[in-house]
Amino acid sequence: ILEDFCPGDLLMLQNDCQLIADAAFTRRYLAEATALLASGEADIVRCRSRTQPGQGFADGKKFARYHGHGWRPALLRLLRPFKARRAIGRAPYAIADAERRFPAYIERKGDFLIVDSSVINFTDQPFLISRPLMMHLLDWAKSHPKRRTLNGFQVMEINLNSRWWRTQHFKIAGGEGIFTHPR
Repeated sequence: ILEDFCPGDLLMLQNDCQLIADAAFTRRYLAEATALLASGEADIVRCRSRTQPGQGFADGKKFARYHGHGWRPALLRLLRPFKARRAIGRAPYAIADAERRFPAYIERKGDFLIVDSSVINFTDQPFLISRPLMMHLLDWAKSHPKRRTLNGFQVMEINLNSRWWRTQHFKIAGGEGIFTHPR
């Protein structure tokens, strides 16, 4: 399906991710996602379902910990402002008005929300990316190994979630999504 839209883009996903959208929605989602990449409005488009992300997905809870209601989130924002700012990137997975609540970091483009990488982590869950940007990220991750590994191997997700990632201001788009990640 992807070749119908933009042969220079890569759809990255793990082998245990399942397509949950029907063919018509999948085609529309990929068409809109590749258009965002082609126009430069997004650098990466996340493809994991916002409403059915799968087990182990805790972005809503992590967002609420710092930006929920009550005195505890307010206290955490005060005590850990850096963590609170990074939690803003999880807002699209937790609240309906993310772009109105955090306009400095999140903007709406049609059915997608574009989030600045200064507040959202890199994830290796399903995403669409241009081939040149993927090669750039792989080169950077390879040239900046971390002590933290997974079974002794360097992992792109671990390497990229760093100060460097947050200062690049990549535009990360996310829509309703088409994949889930059951465990």
